[in-house]
Amino acid sequence: KRQTMVPVAGGLFNMGSPKDEIGRRKDEGPVHSVLLGGFWISTMEIPWDVYELFVYRKSDKPSENRGEVTLEIDGVSGATMPYVNYNKPGYPAINITQYAASQFCKWLTAKTGHYYRLPTEAEWEKAARGPSGYIYPWGNGSPKGRATYNKKWQGIGTMTTVGSYPRGTSIYGLHDMAGNVWEWVNDWYSRTYYRKGKQKNPAGPQKGKFKVLRGGSWVNFPDSLRSAF
Repeated sequence: KRQTMVPVAGGLFNMGSPKDEIGRRKDEGPVHSVLLGGFWISTMEIPWDVYELFVYRKSDKPSENRGEVTLEIDGVSGATMPYVNYNKPGYPAINITQYAASQFCKWLTAKTGHYYRLPTEAEWEKAARGPSGYIYPWGNGSPKGRATYNKKWQGIGTMTTVGSYPRGTSIYGLHDMAGNVWEWVNDWYSRTYYRKGKQKNPAGPQKGKFKVLRGGSWVNFPDSLRSAF
């Protein structure tokens, strides 16, 4: 199995949403300047086909441990199926904890010799907005035909296979950044964290009660699909 990664150039960008953005919440502001180094990010949500290799670990061999992280990855997350298993080949892996997602990244590092991790919240938003600071990954227009989500007049949406909406692709070539399934990032959540103002490579609060989810899902309305939500 192969995941395609693409580079996102570093630099300054404005994180958060302005007060007049429709659906905006207080924890999305104030808008503040963030300086990021360049990074790489997967073009697709992690499909079950790939995550399944981590769950069952049938392909693990000591000789394949080419990274600095050993294959002795936490057994609890490595051996545990998602608590509600709706997973199918071609569909994004769902119902996994943020901790399990982090352990998957460690496992992938050990298997390949390349360093993988969850993106920070700032990196995720930069990748979703693009250099123009769009409301959605594709621009400022409606999600209709660009993502799977909850359409008030049509009822709840349905989960789709990864990459099902080419019109919803971001300027960096990223699929499903909005809708389909929520995406874990590395940061702890704090509703007041943005008040710190300008930051360089922010990694979020040092501790907290909840980890951050981004991008919205097939059960959410368009407001939740915004890049700043």
